[in-house]
Amino acid sequence: LLYQLSAVLGGRDRSVRVSVQVKDQILSTDDVDSAYQMYLKSYQDLDSNAPAMLKMVDPVTQERENERKKNNFMTSLAKAKAHNVKFENGESRFKTTVNSFSVMDKKEKSTDCDSAVIPLL
Repeated sequence: LLYQLSAVLGGRDRSVRVSVQVKDQILSTDDVDSAYQMYLKSYQDLDSNAPAMLKMVDPVTQERENERKKNNFMTSLAKAKAHNVKFENGESRFKTTVNSFSVMDKKEKSTDCDSAVIPLL
């Protein structure tokens, strides 16, 4: 299955399509830094479409934001991997993967997103 994730952030359409193969490659990578770099490359259109005013921050603030996003990604990746072990053991009916929400914290997901993907069972 190929999922389309559509979210509206800051009034902009943030639709991103990433193949299941790419998402599986990110999930199967053991090195978190490599997985994060693959994620960034796959979802780079999100940042390139960000409003210019969000990009105009000092380097220290930008570094903190990048570190925060990476930590959120690491948490999302660990949760997806743990859930997929349950799927492989027959304890769940669906797999999970990374998506454009993987770098967001709970507050961002609940306040900045107008739509989300619901897993198909």
